[in-house]
Amino acid sequence: MIIIRDVFQAQYGKGGDLVNLLKHAQNQWSGVYAHRILTDLSGAFFTVVTETEAESLGNGNGASLMSLASRVSEMVCQHDARLHTGGTRRSLYPRWR
Repeated sequence: MIIIRDVFQAQYGKGGDLVNLLKHAQNQWSGVYAHRILTDLSGAFFTVVTETEAESLGNGNGASLMSLASRVSEMVCQHDARLHTGGTRRSLYPRWR
């Protein structure tokens, strides 16, 4: 299993707006994108994280999820450039069970 994690750093006070936009994307691509939307409990404030799971990046599903995650990131930027200040994407392979 691969976890695709997109981390967005929202502008001050815009975390809720960013969560709402990501929930819209989650509903639009139900069951495919953003199985979880997380917000900061500690650390940098107004951090919003989406986590999407794929069996692997080698099959079409994993590659299409990466493409979909890129489209969502572009959607966030196009919606309101003042909504966030930056972010990162990580593709993680869980090693514990």
